[in-house]
Amino acid sequence: MGSTGAFIFSEEYTGLVSAPKVNAVDTTGAGDTFCGALTVMISERSKLEDAVSFANTAAAISVTRFGAQASIPTREEVLNFLK
Repeated sequence: MGSTGAFIFSEEYTGLVSAPKVNAVDTTGAGDTFCGALTVMISERSKLEDAVSFANTAAAISVTRFGAQASIPTREEVLNFLK
């Protein structure tokens, strides 16, 4: 759903998890960043809504930078953005 966020439909939670508003310069790798961040958080047993929020934020940060690999934020960057 891009800049809108991600919709979850599960037993845990159903609804839209909004993405942060940022000034996008390059969307290359945003989907990969989202999937990677979501996978990490799920593997660490985070609540699904929290995992999607983290992934949305990671992807949002990535689109503010150019490139694919170079645009992927660190965990610390995502956590700082969420504060």
